[in-house]
Amino acid sequence: MGNYGSDFYGSGVYGGGNIPTSPTSIPVIIELYDNNKGYKNTYQTGVGGFVGVNFRLDESGPADFIIVFTGPQRILTRDIIKIRLFNSADY
Repeated sequence: MGNYGSDFYGSGVYGGGNIPTSPTSIPVIIELYDNNKGYKNTYQTGVGGFVGVNFRLDESGPADFIIVFTGPQRILTRDIIKIRLFNSADY
């Protein structure tokens, strides 16, 4: 078991190994923009109603994701969602 409940993040197309984390890293940060690239909101794991995200990794990066909240949110299908894992500067 890794720091966040499973070794899922260290498996798949990127090989076996674990992603290095620190005690202060936030597992998931999501930045939400409208279709004109205007900033709407930021969600991070454990803050407010944001529980986490489930996604599949393929050769081009994350795909087929589900964002989990404890209640309804105003996210439109045309919104741009950028996901950062473990305080990474990369999306």
